[in-house]
Amino acid sequence: MKNFKKLFLLFAIGTFALASCSKTTDTTGASNPSINVTPSSDITLAQGAQASFGITANENTSTTSPLTNLEIKITYTGGASVLDTNIAINKLANYGYTYNWNVPMSATNGSTYTVSFTVTDNKSYTATTTRNINVKGGSVTNQSGTLGAQMNTLGSFYASANGSVFTASQAKSNQSAIDFVYYYDATTNATIAAPADATAQSTLPSYFSGWSTFNNTTMKKTATSSVDITTLTYSNIAAAYSNASGSESTNVSNLAVGDVVMFKTAAGKYGAFKVSSLNSGNVSTGSITIASVVQL
Repeated sequence: MKNFKKLFLLFAIGTFALASCSKTTDTTGASNPSINVTPSSDITLAQGAQASFGITANENTSTTSPLTNLEIKITYTGGASVLDTNIAINKLANYGYTYNWNVPMSATNGSTYTVSFTVTDNKSYTATTTRNINVKGGSVTNQSGTLGAQMNTLGSFYASANGSVFTASQAKSNQSAIDFVYYYDATTNATIAAPADATAQSTLPSYFSGWSTFNNTTMKKTATSSVDITTLTYSNIAAAYSNASGSESTNVSNLAVGDVVMFKTAAGKYGAFKVSSLNSGNVSTGSITIASVVQL
């Protein structure tokens, strides 16, 4: 009788072990939870662009095992790990999550980031799906323009995307395109400022009267020798802005020939301009010519 009890106990333990093993090695997928990610296919983005994934996970309707964890892993071309993060799910039947990630500015054109999404339930069943982010670098545009001081007949407003120079009346009709304005001041001399700059608005009140869009372009003056704007590309211009020695501001003053200013537009595009020539003059005769480069 004792031997029979021992045999029965061993049989029960073995049966339980086999059952447990089958739960973690289900290759049919019949017991697994489900996970869906949008966009539903691979995407192509430029450096600095944001990838946004909508994640929906559901417990298996047969096992009704609640969800416990979401793991997001990102690997770079060649398998190098970029990110591995886990998000706890409090035993929910359904879980929704939006995950945003910016492609590094240092990413190489033609490279690929693979993002895997794995959901796990409380019985250790999993479901995984992946998306590839293919890196295709954007481009920059090189422009130039001559801006006049506030009373000069030349326009004082500049759109870096296409190098257009606008007069005050033209700028009022193209407010969203204006990245900065040039003016001359007896204290700050040759000055370039964002439309959102308070000093520019107080100096040129009639110019900004009736405006509703004041682009907040930020700028950093840098040492002349530290940046060669002809070498700036879509993928390195953001780093050049970050590394610029000057303090970030919405205006740069006392400009001189050869000065290089890094800037970031209200739309998040990075750029730079170099002062090619300058006639500081006065509010009527002053002018400045700049060469610019900016991300498209």
